Amino acid sequence: MATQPIKLICPRDGAMISVPDQPGIEKMSIICPVCSTRQPFSAYKRVGATDAETQLPGKDPHSSSSSPSSSQESVGELIDQHSGRVYSLVAGRNVVGRKGNGSEATIQIPCSTKAMSRAHLTIEVKKGAGNSHTFYASLFKEKVNDTFINNMKLEAGDRVILRPHDIIKLPEITLRFEIPDADATDV
Repeated sequence: MATQPIKLICPRDGAMISVPDQPGIEKMSIICPVCSTRQPFSAYKRVGATDAETQLPGKDPHSSSSSPSSSQESVGELIDQHSGRVYSLVAGRNVVGRKGNGSEATIQIPCSTKAMSRAHLTIEVKKGAGNSHTFYASLFKEKVNDTFINNMKLEAGDRVILRPHDIIKLPEITLRFEIPDADATDV
């Protein structure tokens, strides 16, 4: 039986990453895939089972545990066009996918079929000058079911800059991209 990966928060850019749980991991160095910095395992903040419920993006906005921690401040949102549910985006790498066991997604969306991959779309949030951020959307892997941004099909290798009010159509769900302060976005 495979063990669940360990979720960590990069001390440099706040990106949430997953690493395999293996013997001696505490003595290893980890390279953040977002900022490419090598840090000792001990420098990363470990997201435990309890913390994951309160800090991971994608929790119900009406729940008292939906506010991100200070190191994982929400810088953008994906809003379900049907239900109104809000999924928070944080600085670093956000993976959107189907909710399920072994899902690598930091934003897990409940689905009734397997049309959406467990790791379907990546939204990378890069900090700019001041409080500004740039949001890049790309497919997590080459072969996934059709995904559209503003009715334009996203292809493998595409990296699209998201702007407020963009519509992201995934299998089974349509999301609207929003940011709290539209003036603080680099485009």
